Amino acid sequence: AACIGRSDIGELSVGKQADIAMFSLKEPRFSGFSDALASLILSGAHKADFVLVAGNWVVENGELTGMDLEKLLADHQQASEELIRRFTS
Repeated sequence: AACIGRSDIGELSVGKQADIAMFSLKEPRFSGFSDALASLILSGAHKADFVLVAGNWVVENGELTGMDLEKLLADHQQASEELIRRFTS
């Protein structure tokens, strides 16, 4: 946080942004590591179990909260198709 000049991040306390991601390591691909961080990095954690952003839970039990996933996917598809049209015309 200090390296990028931010005093509102870098610790979990009142008044801070409180972004945190939690991953379960109870999968065979994570076994054998004595270092949890190395396990996540080297074994390719691809889905967080819980994510807190600015003090709000946005992922709980591996599922997005407070968001219409079907609408998000449809909007993403539409934006992708528009980009393809722009760059292939």
